[in-house]
Amino acid sequence: MPQEFIYIALDIFRIILHNRGIAAGIHNELDVWLTFLCEDDPEMIVDLFTKYPYFKSLYKDMYYICEDLEDIMGHFSKELEEMDKNTVQYMIEEMQQDIEALQERIDQKRRNK
Repeated sequence: MPQEFIYIALDIFRIILHNRGIAAGIHNELDVWLTFLCEDDPEMIVDLFTKYPYFKSLYKDMYYICEDLEDIMGHFSKELEEMDKNTVQYMIEEMQQDIEALQERIDQKRRNK
């Protein structure tokens, strides 16, 4: 199934939004989402919540996640540890295959003598 990707530079969107202001800059739901994702000015965030209150709960969830950064880093560390284990296991398996191939070549040379 073909997919279409659209890349939006949030920094450029933010500049345009600041030039126009939140009242004039938001025209549709896409603009609301982009504002939500890129804005960190408290006044702009309050304006966004005033006009679109359903984003307030999303913002609270993100705030609580970021507040407990140590827990997030712990999850990230666990994932990196698992990736390291998988990488080590993969490397061991590759080395074992190389050893077996070399052993086969040695055995073949011994048989040919």
